[in-house]
Amino acid sequence: MKPPVPPSILLVSLLVLAGCPGGGGADTKVPDHDSGVTSDADADGYTADAGDCDDHEDSVFPGAVELCNGVDDNCDGAIDEGVTSRFYADVDGDGFGSTTDFTEACSGPVGFVERGTDCDDGNAAVYPGAEDVCDDVDNDCDGDVDEDGLTTFYVDADRDGYGDPAAPKEACAGSPGVVADGRDCDDDDATSYPSARELCDGADNDCDGEIDEETGLDQDWFQDRDEDGFGDPARSVSACAPPDGYVEQGTDCDDLAAETWPGAEEVCDRADNDCDGELDDGAVDALAWYADADADTFGDVSVVSWACTAPIGSVADAGDCDDANPSVSPAAAELCDGIDNNCDGSTDDSSAADAAVWYADGDGDGFGDATSSATSCAQPAGWLADSTDCDDTSAAVSPASAELCNGADDDCDGDTDEDSATDAPTWYQDRDGDGYGDAARTDIACSAPADYVAAGTDCDDLAAESWPGADELCDGDDNDCDGTVDEDAIDALEWYADTDGDGFGDAASVSLSCSAVAGSVADASDCDDTDAGVSPDALELCNGVDDNCDGATDEATALDAGTWYADADADGYGEAATSVVDCSAPAGWLADASDCDDTAADVNPGALELCNLIDDDCDGVLDEDDAIDAATWYADRDSDGYGDAALGVPACSQPLAYVADDTDCDDLDSGSYPGGLEVCDGADNDCNGTADDAALDASTWYADADGDGYGDAAVTTDACDAPADMVGDATDCDDADSSSHPGGTEVCDGADNDCDTTIDEAGAVGELDWYVDGDADGYGDEADAPTVACDAPAGTVADNTDCDDATSDVNPGETEYCDGTDNDCDGSEDGTVTFTDTSGTVSDVSAAWGAGTRASPAGITTSTSGTYDLCDGTYYVEFTTSAVDVTLEGFNGSAYTELNANGSGRVVWATGGVSLVGLTLADGYAVGTGGTLFVSGGDAVLDDVIVSDGAASKGANIGCSSCTLDLTDVTVENGAGTSGGGVFVTAGTVTGNTVVVSGNSAASGAGMYFSSSSTGTFTGLDLSSNTATGNGAGLYQSGGTVTLTRSSITSNSGADYGGGVYLSAGTFRMTTSNIDSNDAAVLGGGAYLTGAANLYCTGSSTTNAGIWGNTALVAGGAYLATTTAYLSSTTCDWTASSDNSLYDIVTSLLNIYNKGNNASFTCTGGSCT
Repeated sequence: MKPPVPPSILLVSLLVLAGCPGGGGADTKVPDHDSGVTSDADADGYTADAGDCDDHEDSVFPGAVELCNGVDDNCDGAIDEGVTSRFYADVDGDGFGSTTDFTEACSGPVGFVERGTDCDDGNAAVYPGAEDVCDDVDNDCDGDVDEDGLTTFYVDADRDGYGDPAAPKEACAGSPGVVADGRDCDDDDATSYPSARELCDGADNDCDGEIDEETGLDQDWFQDRDEDGFGDPARSVSACAPPDGYVEQGTDCDDLAAETWPGAEEVCDRADNDCDGELDDGAVDALAWYADADADTFGDVSVVSWACTAPIGSVADAGDCDDANPSVSPAAAELCDGIDNNCDGSTDDSSAADAAVWYADGDGDGFGDATSSATSCAQPAGWLADSTDCDDTSAAVSPASAELCNGADDDCDGDTDEDSATDAPTWYQDRDGDGYGDAARTDIACSAPADYVAAGTDCDDLAAESWPGADELCDGDDNDCDGTVDEDAIDALEWYADTDGDGFGDAASVSLSCSAVAGSVADASDCDDTDAGVSPDALELCNGVDDNCDGATDEATALDAGTWYADADADGYGEAATSVVDCSAPAGWLADASDCDDTAADVNPGALELCNLIDDDCDGVLDEDDAIDAATWYADRDSDGYGDAALGVPACSQPLAYVADDTDCDDLDSGSYPGGLEVCDGADNDCNGTADDAALDASTWYADADGDGYGDAAVTTDACDAPADMVGDATDCDDADSSSHPGGTEVCDGADNDCDTTIDEAGAVGELDWYVDGDADGYGDEADAPTVACDAPAGTVADNTDCDDATSDVNPGETEYCDGTDNDCDGSEDGTVTFTDTSGTVSDVSAAWGAGTRASPAGITTSTSGTYDLCDGTYYVEFTTSAVDVTLEGFNGSAYTELNANGSGRVVWATGGVSLVGLTLADGYAVGTGGTLFVSGGDAVLDDVIVSDGAASKGANIGCSSCTLDLTDVTVENGAGTSGGGVFVTAGTVTGNTVVVSGNSAASGAGMYFSSSSTGTFTGLDLSSNTATGNGAGLYQSGGTVTLTRSSITSNSGADYGGGVYLSAGTFRMTTSNIDSNDAAVLGGGAYLTGAANLYCTGSSTTNAGIWGNTALVAGGAYLATTTAYLSSTTCDWTASSDNSLYDIVTSLLNIYNKGNNASFTCTGGSCT
């Protein structure tokens, strides 16, 4: 063992290690184990007592220069006071900070910069020096908004692409209703603009200063010498408007005969009345002739031809019902052959000569009733050829039925309930008369024979006391017929179970039997029949059991009773001197007798020995060393007052050279003990379990987690030797990244690789090109020079394909729209059709719509709801839709977007819901209904639409079948058909506002045709210049209701009746409206009423409204062809600007009336009052 180091020598050693002069300054001392003096650990000239606030850092002491390092360098209680800089929050990352959000710090925190001059720190495109673009923002923070780059635009009120030079507007970019071109000469007319086509309309369409100059659009007009509305094709002139005596149609085949013109009624006169090149074809007075193919002098009503004379093989009679069979005719006899031989409408009726007799089978059992018969060619349902049923009201009775015991003759053999009946029961003989028969003696019959019963279960039919259910007796017989003798007999004896076989029975377990039962006895006195040792003659034992069945348990007289000792101190040990005998210990008595002091509960053989001068454990010895409260004493070999925990001994008193302390970590070294001063000597001086930890002379080491040789100044430890993964350097700026350290290579990775406090600075490896994205649409300016940097500077992107970086909806990812802009940057503008579905998804369908040509229009079919947006132009298509809601919309209106089928089919056919906006529909064709537009069973909305040049039998331009039409600003013109040259409506509803129906032609209803159950309601209807070869040039109405308000029916011309309107049924109402200047070749120039038609005219005392200025051969105003026709006039004009020719009103009774203006009257029953 080495001797302890004297305290004086230890103090001198510490002073030398600290580099301090020995014995000089009192403020450089370290604490001594005994004296408590202080030291200057960091050798900065100040001790902790003298104000040094960090005695382990020599740069920190009172009076030191305060540095910006997060440390209180001068120990004045404040950190970095007076040496910080101001940094400004840069939220948008544009390098310029907010003027109001700043902080004071030594270096800029993340997201803060040195310049605080940003006027909008939420927009990365706004900062001092930024380019000022037209976006209503002060981009360069100079206090002015959009001072650079404004463009002059012009208001384009008529949306024709050219603006009004008198209405300029400066703005950053174009907007709806303004354009860059300001050369429009009439900004209220969309047909007038530079480069427009000159029209014959009295306007300067092409803005060249001239009106209606030669443009190639002049129309040919034809001389009409017979004034029938059709001109001579050999006599024509070309002009914008027709000269006097000239008309538009040049198709008259005889211009000197007024009754001959295209569409006139053909009659049997050997003349070509309708100018179709044929004589008498389709003559209105032709007769009907019926084909007689089988030459039986009776014709086929379904094969009819109309001709002025009988064709070969035709007859006038149409009564033949089979014109392929000469044996079938109204004169033939009827036979049972499946043919209506005599054409009376019935086939194989009962009068046929070969009809059969049938019998009713009322109960459906397959056998007929001889009393009910009928005669017919074919077997009637429920009738048969058989007649052998004896009861036709019951399906269970017939010759094929089985006989039953039911009192009926089921099999129709004349007998009832024979023994052979299928349900006859079996009967059993009962000889002893106990009600139960012998199963061996039987008989089968519908009813029971004498001495027979239904039950055959008697086990002894000669013993009346034996039968099923009888009482069992102890007599040796099976009385109850259950197969067992004497069981459960009513006179049986009681027997008691002797389970333990001790000869005594259990009163609780009794059984009844005619004789003794095995295991049972007649005695019932056993008190426990499960234990043979328990019975009235057994001996009592200490076992908790009443062994002798005397009612008492474990008496003191028991053979095995024990001896017990008193435990007065209740310590669990008894006193040998005091005892009793009993089966169980009395309270406070024990079987033990080893207590040495029964008056003290803490003294007994089981007690622990204590240092108290008492024999606590009754072993005869006092205070031995194993006493539980004996102290442990530890050897103190180096006499430093601290003992060795490994050398402890127990004793009631302290041994020599031992101490109570056991915390000495080295009991052979007096310089090592708890609280000793730790120094770098390889020993655990302070006994904390670690040598040289927190040693006064330890060095500072820095963590090098990434192993790059540079340490983290924030993660330190003081130690004598360098710990693992720690170094003496403290300059690493990111100790989690081995590529980041002083002298490292800067790369584009978001890290400060060279620890110069700047991240990804210029020149970093991996920089990219970035392009200005001025409109923030994700695409950069294709004309912009790139900025090279690791990360995208504010307002830049990696893409440079934007063809207009000032407009956010123009880029390669956009869909092309009709707006004069290259939206998708593909180098071309417009020329497209887009479809937007109900979810807002836009699809470019230009290819499908553009595939059609004039010679071969494209077929477009859809069942999907949505909107088609069409750019200006002509689309050759046939569009069919069954969608619930589909919209077709032209970009600039009906004058610019046209759908054309070129006569090959319908332009639009809708069976669902369709909206047509800003379109022209032209050149449609259909054999049936709706040449240009056909709406069948759906709804259609038309707004700013022109429907023209259609051809069909019904509704050449528009056909409506069980549909709803809503028309606004619609023109229907130049259609040619048989019924309804303009519009044909059947079982439909039409609402119109500002509708023009003009220039259409048809045999009837040239302008509009309304059939039964249809409704039309119009405001501002212009029904004019339509031509009918038959009746109703303006309107033909055969039912329903038509209502006009502030409308006009004018200048229509019909070859027969009703130049303005022809009403054969229904109700026609006109309010503040005109029927004027119309012409009918025969009757009713203004209106023709027949059947039960009704016309209501409501005028105004201040406005010309009524029926006037119309012409006809007779009744220029109105003609009522039947006494059931009705006309009502309320303040209506019948003269106005001009009179009706040859009477205002003529009725079927040849009553003639002329009315003035503001006239109120009614016409009914052939008279007007």
